[in-house]
Amino acid sequence: MIGTALLAIGLMLLALLVLLLEMLLISFGILGIIAVILGTVGVILGFRVHPALGWSLLLLSPLAGLWILRWGFARMRRGGLGLVTVAEVSGQTGIAAAAHAVGADLGAEGVLVTDAMPTGRARFAQGEIDVTVRGPVLQRGAPIVVLAIDGPAVTVTARPPVPSTTESGKP
Repeated sequence: MIGTALLAIGLMLLALLVLLLEMLLISFGILGIIAVILGTVGVILGFRVHPALGWSLLLLSPLAGLWILRWGFARMRRGGLGLVTVAEVSGQTGIAAAAHAVGADLGAEGVLVTDAMPTGRARFAQGEIDVTVRGPVLQRGAPIVVLAIDGPAVTVTARPPVPSTTESGKP
């Protein structure tokens, strides 16, 4: 009788240990199923020994199991033991960072180094970057200005001509 009681308690502890391993290892739920089976057998053996032992195991094991699951899911959210890479994306990444690095910020002026029909390559103060032209097709060497940096594109248009300071028609 004492041996069966110890076996019931041992199976419950083993079930909790296997559930803990489920939170630490990738088993696709197999260890969780094994933990449930071990716990069920432990409760059945506990009832065979004495109803008080059976009810104790039946009530305490889910509480311990929920505590282990809560700990395991919190551990997963924190990134575990460093097995899951946790990265943060800031505002200056991707094309926006590349555009900023070559000086192609909003309103920046540059020159096309290839024809743009509607995409091409442009040179800015610190380097070159691929651009998309809004408006008519532009030829190589055309002066441009950055309109927008949106998603994977740096959108440009032809730079308007600079008005001259001399007025025509005056002697």
